[in-house]
Amino acid sequence: MTMWGKSGTIRTAAAAALLLPLAGCGDQKAADAGADASELGFRHYRGAVQYPGVDKDGGGQNGLNALVPYGDCVLGLGMYSNGYRDVGVNWTGDKDCTELSLDPAPGTGGSDGPELAPGQEAGGWNGGGLFGRAVLAAPDGSVYAAQSRIARRDASGRIHGLADLEVPDRAPDPDAEPGGRANDGARAMVRSGGRLVIGGTEAVQKRSEAVVWISEDNGKTVRRTSLPAVRTDGGSAPARISTGVVTMAAEGRRIVAVGGDSLGQGRPRLPVWVSSDAGRTWKAALTPRLHGYSPVRGMLWHDGRWIVYGARGYGGTEDYGKPERPFAMTSADGLHWTVENTSALGEGWIQGATVDGAGKLVLLGRRSGRNISCGMVWTGGFGKGARRAELGCAKSLPTALTTRADGKVVIAGSNDLWVGGSAAG
Repeated sequence: MTMWGKSGTIRTAAAAALLLPLAGCGDQKAADAGADASELGFRHYRGAVQYPGVDKDGGGQNGLNALVPYGDCVLGLGMYSNGYRDVGVNWTGDKDCTELSLDPAPGTGGSDGPELAPGQEAGGWNGGGLFGRAVLAAPDGSVYAAQSRIARRDASGRIHGLADLEVPDRAPDPDAEPGGRANDGARAMVRSGGRLVIGGTEAVQKRSEAVVWISEDNGKTVRRTSLPAVRTDGGSAPARISTGVVTMAAEGRRIVAVGGDSLGQGRPRLPVWVSSDAGRTWKAALTPRLHGYSPVRGMLWHDGRWIVYGARGYGGTEDYGKPERPFAMTSADGLHWTVENTSALGEGWIQGATVDGAGKLVLLGRRSGRNISCGMVWTGGFGKGARRAELGCAKSLPTALTTRADGKVVIAGSNDLWVGGSAAG
């Protein structure tokens, strides 16, 4: 998630697919691969997150999916299972930022914003608060979110409806699974040069197209801009690629956006777009060939370089039966990329990243065992200095992290909370 702020604060945009907790039962030994989180300075608050459902065994895709700084604590966004369906909800923290409670509380308030979560039209409590895949914390204490429209939650908790992105309807896919939804609309949001810049996907002639929406007035109005076609090295014709923006990050007037669909078979490449003038003009490029299709989870600017992270892709039969591995690539200019060696991180994949108050990189990871998913945290970067600690599994699985105003890192899932990292000096 993204935070605006003075020089030295983190500016990230988490991956577009906001991750849902995976409950399960199975081999608890999957949690025994690293040190306890306390050894890396993270304090664990068990049961400190109000569970997003009337029944912890009620199923659905409920869960806390995103965190952003909010006041002296954080704001959580996710889904709540109300007994009939899943609805959008928010969490806010107590004065010590060691507990997160649903706000508004179940059965009260309601969705007074302009956009409801999928299926949030009838049956049971309607949820409430801010909803959207692209989320951005602002310096005035408010938080923006967007999917097909933009909304803002101010410091008092009130929701303000803003511009409609006017995302075209996509024709139903006859081969899609029942209940499936297209990923059109906003996927990531940054602030650059005093403007809101939102990246996402639109359907154009039945193909996905990468687009950005730019607002000069804090989301009241937007204008749409198509990103340039990606071309292969030395090619005069655009490469045939159907993709949208899945993550973005900004540093000053520089913005980098990354697409999620790869070009090429076996050892694919990902499309990237770079702007040096706060989104007015863009250049397109392709990453180096990757080991396999690598799902991108997010990106941030840290220590003079852009970092894209996620999971290393399946590269063929030589990977069959092997555990998941983290993926990271870095670039100084956004156009030329280096795939990092992440073997020091061990198993799992990177689902989130942030920077603490001392400027140190903190990574949130996940790995799967037999019918169970577990979370971990890494500090010290990707190389030999990396340190790893275990967090929680199943219903204690962490799903998001952010850096709050004092520089401390907050990690949370749908049940548990961890606080650590170094405060700002």
